[in-house]
Amino acid sequence: MAYGTNTISPGAFGYALKFSSTTSYFQAQCFTMTKGSNSSYSFSIWVNPSISGGGGSVIHLSTSQNGNGNCYDPLVFTVTGELVAQTMQSGPSVYSLLGPVLPINTWTHVAIVISPANGMRLYVNGQLSALTSGAGGVNIFAYTNPAYITLANESPLGPSGSVGCKNGSIPIVPGAFAGALDEFRLYNRELTSQEVCVLANL
Repeated sequence: MAYGTNTISPGAFGYALKFSSTTSYFQAQCFTMTKGSNSSYSFSIWVNPSISGGGGSVIHLSTSQNGNGNCYDPLVFTVTGELVAQTMQSGPSVYSLLGPVLPINTWTHVAIVISPANGMRLYVNGQLSALTSGAGGVNIFAYTNPAYITLANESPLGPSGSVGCKNGSIPIVPGAFAGALDEFRLYNRELTSQEVCVLANL
């Protein structure tokens, strides 16, 4: 469900949701249950920021509807506008990857691919941007119930939500994202680089 100051705007394909207030968001309880070391998953989304810098949560994951619980931002911005991809590991702890600054008022395809065997990979416009270093993968946190995915914010309550979530080693600024989002897709498996390339060139 979408709430706050959301408008329908031209998207990367057809129409998109545009978020323009600190309480705008879209939320669904749809994140697949995971079984730790036996699980893989991927996110795919088109992102069009309307401002440069300042942070903002593109994708927020939580076990509580208010954005709290076992929670983190799989895709979020730094204060200077760099994209950061994150995954929660058992512990729980969060591992993060630093991506590029995305251009404003331009559609950019972003994909995150996570698996225990191959770790985490961040793709931008179909090209590999960052990946976990060294051999092996990540020990994925086990979600025993479907979790909430919130787009364009970290809490339905906005700044008053007082969300306290796990972050990785890269400083991020969670909260309201200003811009438009389109074609969000969630997969309960590891996408191949060829599949990511197809999604970025639809």
